[in-house]
Amino acid sequence: MPATVGERILVHLSGFERYANEIDGPEDVTQGGIARALGLSRAHVALEVNRLIAARRLTLRLLHVRGSRHRRKAYFPSAAGYARVAVLRDDVRRRRFTMMFPDGHRRDLGGPDASALLVGAGAREHQALLRLLDSDLVAVSGGSPGPAPPEPFVGRREERARLLAFAREGRGILVIHGPAGIGKTALAASVACSQPGPWIWHRARRGEAREELLLRIAHHLDERGRPVLLRCLSRGDLGTNSLEALRRDARGLLVVVDGADAAPDLVPLARAAGPSARFLLLSTEPLGHDLDSVALGPLSDAEGRSLVRARRPDLPDRTVSEIARVAAGNPGFLDLAVRLPADSEDPLGTHLAELEPREREALRYAAVFEAPFAPEALRGAYVPLRALTRRGLVHPVPGGYAVPGIVRDHVLRPLDRGTRLALHSRAAAYFAADGEHVDEAVHLLQADRAEEAAARLSEVLPRLIPERPHTAADLLRECLGSGANDERYRVAYLEACQAAGLFVTARRVAEGLQTSASPRHRLAALLGLGRSAIALNDAGGALPAFSEARKLAASMDDLAAEGRACQGLGDLQLLAGNPHGAVELFAKASRLLTAAHDRAEADAARLEQARALVAMDDVPAALALLRPLGLGTGGCATRASVLLARLEGRKPAELRALAASHGLFDLEEVAVTPGLDPGLPTTPDPLRDPVPMEGIPSIRVQ
Repeated sequence: MPATVGERILVHLSGFERYANEIDGPEDVTQGGIARALGLSRAHVALEVNRLIAARRLTLRLLHVRGSRHRRKAYFPSAAGYARVAVLRDDVRRRRFTMMFPDGHRRDLGGPDASALLVGAGAREHQALLRLLDSDLVAVSGGSPGPAPPEPFVGRREERARLLAFAREGRGILVIHGPAGIGKTALAASVACSQPGPWIWHRARRGEAREELLLRIAHHLDERGRPVLLRCLSRGDLGTNSLEALRRDARGLLVVVDGADAAPDLVPLARAAGPSARFLLLSTEPLGHDLDSVALGPLSDAEGRSLVRARRPDLPDRTVSEIARVAAGNPGFLDLAVRLPADSEDPLGTHLAELEPREREALRYAAVFEAPFAPEALRGAYVPLRALTRRGLVHPVPGGYAVPGIVRDHVLRPLDRGTRLALHSRAAAYFAADGEHVDEAVHLLQADRAEEAAARLSEVLPRLIPERPHTAADLLRECLGSGANDERYRVAYLEACQAAGLFVTARRVAEGLQTSASPRHRLAALLGLGRSAIALNDAGGALPAFSEARKLAASMDDLAAEGRACQGLGDLQLLAGNPHGAVELFAKASRLLTAAHDRAEADAARLEQARALVAMDDVPAALALLRPLGLGTGGCATRASVLLARLEGRKPAELRALAASHGLFDLEEVAVTPGLDPGLPTTPDPLRDPVPMEGIPSIRVQ
């Protein structure tokens, strides 16, 4: 009998026992980390966690999570929880499993041997136990969960051979393109599970920014002892450092992106990753003339008949031929047709016509989810969901359920505008209750509720910026373009663009806000203009912006803004070769920011003050500042530790190794890697920096 969700949570958390008495730990022990690892919604995890705590199988404590400024709720099994995990482990040891190897060979093994085999393939012990609890047929590969490949896989011999060669020995990017239902996902899943190297599967969503995929890759690498990329993303570093970490640590990794045409940002990311990783992009259209691609067309008559025979060996030859003729070589139609009588000329239309009203309503709602959705999204519709799954109109996938593209297009196309907006509003309400505010904003935008989407994004922006600045910037840009004309949303867009390194766009937005009637908005514009000007090597434009911002902040008694203005002026003094003036400005900035209770920015000002002191050859004073900073956590503490090590006489090779272990390849204290831009994080984004705000008027708020 499969393990329950609660038991799977206990098994997952059992792999992090060593952090139970530590002061900090990974995100995997939080509700969000559990949800990501097990492919569940956060709401479902919260419900199950509460049940386990009530049953005294789980304990709760506050833990400093890496990459977060605050302590968060973390969960660890109690003695009763570990006892239950031990029972599950003993149960697995008594069972036998069919292990499927990448070359198609299968072996029947006992539980201990099967677990050892998975651990040898790269899984951790608790991950191997989870995979063995899920099924008696287990694929031996280094990949993360993706769609299950059809068993057996029929046809596409030439295409499959080419994809296997790319997955094993190729480099760069390969695109598989073809219409919905033609079998792109099934082919890619078969290839991923049939090659021995590590791989991950990522389902792209409409307009998705690249940090979503980077985070997926980072967590995969972190689980295998390569945490550098995750450290970069945890401090909001999405520029050259994260790209270099990706190039170094993702060698040999196969990244499958399903629906790559929905997220244009992912193609430049795949290009920038260089030849070390392999990106297999699935798309309905070609993605570029310079990219290698495989075009999928209909199956041949013989392949169509073989596929029907593989799915329904009980059918007579005449019926098999009739079904293959009706489906016209489209595997998606074939899978639907084998569930109907042979005389059906329109398999999809017949399935939809036979739906009951509750099933039709559930399918329409499910079709608006572009990514896999949890069953909780269809609250009260579990019976229709099972019926839709039996008909092949909804597929179970890792993380929940998904509607095939061929079905989604057919269901959504005839809907009137009012019905479509109501469905997206319902999806937005589900994500709001689940705490997934990015998805909430996406559906609010599709429901023509741009003002509400912008308001929610502005509210949660401080939580989004550390890991998802590009996503926040893109969504806010779309909100502004859709009619959310409140000036505060433009200020939020400015902050998101600066966090994402989109300094050209940030400067344009800041210039439009300079005439605001709101002093607070003018102050934000001046600070943004100054920071963008420094990033774009325009010291002449930065000086008046920071000077005016300092005066305005002082008149408003805004200590934090005045401190940031002093920071900017200190940076300009360093650029001008005046470290004495910079020291005074950074010292004042740190005092102001400390008084404003902005510890992170105050530490950053002290670090810059220490750099200025080093430039003045006042090493003792610099050491006095750096030693307390080096005891903290986060990117500022790491940078302080590297500078401290250099001042204490550590060798250059040791300094480079220390910086590289934290994903800091751009430090002045170490030799810069050839080909990297040493100015980050104060340089424009190396992949893109659009200027999309032209034509949107500046709104004056009284």
